[in-house]
Formats: sequence, structure tokens, C-alpha cells
Amino acid sequence: MINRCIKNITVLAVMVVFFSCSKKDPANRQAQKPTSALVKEAEKLEGFNADFYTKSFNYYWTKGRDTLDLKFNIAEHKSDSTVHLAVMNKKPLNLTVVLDSLSNIIPKIKEDFNLNKISDLYLEEPIYYPDLNSAWSVEYERRFGKKNIGQSKLGGFLLSTAVTPLLNNFLNPLHAKVEDYGIEKFHLLSREHYHYYLPDTDLSHYPDFSLHGAGISIRIAKLPVEKQH
Repeated sequence: MINRCIKNITVLAVMVVFFSCSKKDPANRQAQKPTSALVKEAEKLEGFNADFYTKSFNYYWTKGRDTLDLKFNIAEHKSDSTVHLAVMNKKPLNLTVVLDSLSNIIPKIKEDFNLNKISDLYLEEPIYYPDLNSAWSVEYERRFGKKNIGQSKLGGFLLSTAVTPLLNNFLNPLHAKVEDYGIEKFHLLSREHYHYYLPDTDLSHYPDFSLHGAGISIRIAKLPVEKQH
């Protein structure tokens, strides 16, 4: 019982740090909706994509003639009409802001896709989301130090962090929840290599290492029927 209480207190503390850092971090800039225009762009499906998808659209914000560094790609699978959602950005942006921006365009996306059939979500490498990156790195070091762990253990760890409730708050209105995570080619990226990914970025608030790999794959499951009401 004591160990369980300590664990709950630790998770709560990490969540407090996670959200307080999210508010202060410069990457927590406002989602670009009041002075920006939303663009929907159909992707031409060729080769493998034409075999795999029925349709694919990019949604992104523009300000004047500039395309802002946040794009959402939505694609529908041919085999079962499930929906794949990918977030694309190469500048630091807090996950809270990404989800807020995505929530704002859900009504537009629903004109083209059945989001009740969303099956997976792709995010860039953790380093591009400072709030997520800090939450994961702090908790990872507390549990495993600086040792690499396997994919099966990694998925269970990521499910238990404060990021999962945040994602579920976005997914639950779509009658969905996070089922599992994967980071292909997972390894720990040390601070001295950050500048390759984040040039001209103030790294003073970044942790000593980051969970890294070929992006974050999030498998999504439907909520049980009794929890959809």
C-alpha cells in the first residue's frame, strides 16, 4: 500500500511538472487560428500510396504567404477504411499546442474522413515536443537510468506516463484511446547531439537526454461501448 501511494504521488508530481513547463515554455505558442488561414490540400496518390490509400489530405495553417511549421496529414486505408493521422513539424512545438490546433480543425477534417475509424497517430521525434520530451525523459531516467530498453517494455512505460491522459483527452471525444506506443530504432539521444535536430534553439530547458528514433507511432483503440456515452 505504501509503495502504491508513493508511485501515485510520483506520477502526480511528473504530471504537475509536465503541465507547468508546458505553460512556461516558448514552444507553447498559441495555435494559429485567429489571424491565419486553414488550407486543405489533396495529395496525389501514386505507386505504393495509391495501392494502400483511397485518399489523403494535408491540412495546415498559413499566415500571409508563409506556411506555418505545423501540418496534419490524414489518409484513409483502402483495406478497411480506417484513418491514419500524422503530425508534421520540424520546429519545437509543445504537444499541448499541437493537440489544441488539431482540435480546432476536427470539424473540417470530419467533412472528409470518418474519425470514428481513426486507427493510428504518428508524431515526429520526441525532441520536437518539449513538454512531451521532458515528461518522458524525467520519468524514464527515474525508472531505467540511461540504459536502453526493448520495444515491448518501452510501450508499457510510455503508456504509464502523463502524456497518455493528455492524448486520451483529445481522443475520447472520438470514442478512442491510446492502446500502445512504438518508437522505431529506439535509442537515447544525448544533449550534445541536439543541435543536429534543433539548430538555433535555446536548449537550456531540455533534459540531458531524449528518447529518440524514427518518430512516434501511437496505436489507437476504440473505447468500449459503455464508455462512449
